[in-house]
Amino acid sequence: MIQNYFSVSLSTPWKVALPLTDVETVIKLEPTEIAIIPGIAQFWYGVTNYRGNLLWVLDTEEFFKINSFQVNSLEKLTAVVLTTKIEGITKKVAFTAKGLEGVISIKLDSLSILSTQTKSQFSNSFVSQFQENDILFYLLDVQQLFKELSQKSELLPV
Repeated sequence: MIQNYFSVSLSTPWKVALPLTDVETVIKLEPTEIAIIPGIAQFWYGVTNYRGNLLWVLDTEEFFKINSFQVNSLEKLTAVVLTTKIEGITKKVAFTAKGLEGVISIKLDSLSILSTQTKSQFSNSFVSQFQENDILFYLLDVQQLFKELSQKSELLPV
């Protein structure tokens, strides 16, 4: 079986593959469009107005504890709006990325399970990995990402 993913780059040699079914859109955000909220976890840039609703903007590299690509405060942020339903409630987050790679098709039988060390190093949100053309992709479990965000954020419901 083949499944489609949207690939994004961070400040790493590997890429993140987001399930295409959970990708709503890609947005560019001016720094002035993000409201910083004091007292929240450091992996949040803040919130922005997205189609009349508040949208949390995730500092993806801070959340995964990898070297940040150091956003210039005058530079626009690129983010993929991820959406999923948890217990019947639609959840959305802006998943920031250094670059957009595009859609990739992955044969599910060619996926490798992540080592315990890899999972603990970054996040339990990555479920497996895949290599193509000498590029390593980590596949994101969006529902698990939202669960981790809820657990690690004091202001988001569990």
